[in-house]
Amino acid sequence: MAAQTPYPPRCTRSDRARSSDLRSERRKSVRITCPHCDERAMTRTSKRPSPVFYEVYAQCCNPACGWGGKLLVEFATTTSPSRLPNHNINIPVEPDSRRVLLEQLAPHR
Repeated sequence: MAAQTPYPPRCTRSDRARSSDLRSERRKSVRITCPHCDERAMTRTSKRPSPVFYEVYAQCCNPACGWGGKLLVEFATTTSPSRLPNHNINIPVEPDSRRVLLEQLAPHR
């Protein structure tokens, strides 16, 4: 029987040789944790049924837990408008951001 380590094993990738750009990009991504054991969960696949909605399938990295499930990710509000808006997309502007935007557009007195 293998010796037990005090910490659960982490998810690893076989291709450890990554450029520094990819490493910094990965650090900026959202970290998903397991709802049961609070360890890291890895995205396995995702679907994008609409431009503002994703279905993400994730798996807990803790082999003692083993949870897997689906996360629903939605673009809920706009905090800063796009400079290249798609007029087919309607994501409501957050109330505080809307107030600031309207103040910026108002004529100065």
